[in-house]
Amino acid sequence: MFCPYCGVSNDRGEGKCFVCEKQLPSLAAAAPAGAGSGRPRPEKRGDAAQPVVASVGDRLIALVFDRIIVASLLLVIAAWAADHWTGYRFQSATWAAIAVTGTVFLTTFLYHFISEAAFLTTVGKAAMGLHVGVEPGRSRLAGSAIRNILRVIDGLGMYLIGFLFATFTLRRQRVGDLAGG
Repeated sequence: MFCPYCGVSNDRGEGKCFVCEKQLPSLAAAAPAGAGSGRPRPEKRGDAAQPVVASVGDRLIALVFDRIIVASLLLVIAAWAADHWTGYRFQSATWAAIAVTGTVFLTTFLYHFISEAAFLTTVGKAAMGLHVGVEPGRSRLAGSAIRNILRVIDGLGMYLIGFLFATFTLRRQRVGDLAGG
């Protein structure tokens, strides 16, 4: 179901939109049982619904979408820098490498941090219908900062560390997810 207020897809059967947190209209009378997007629904345990944990494949596709967006942002930054600093020469290739590496890490961190802290999702996650869950009692900003600083560890070996943790932990969490709550 798409939220009538913000337009985001909410297909987990929750009563509130995960982005704008407004109450969603009930589909019980409008749709027959079993109709929907084909994604598994949370199981009811008592009164509260347990969240559905995203598959590693969905998370990987969301990561690819997000990397395309970050690469696009970096191309815009590189075009601006080339235009602004035409003729500027670094003292050594080491300083040039440090500047480029720092820009890549900072852009990637800021994209994920701002998106997840503000909306609990990134463009890639939203495209896959995913959002970041925050444990009760945890700060949304601190959790997002920790999750995204630790992408450096998760990204080792072309995201091998993050993939292994997401595959073999109970709630499919990578190192940053575990530390950030």
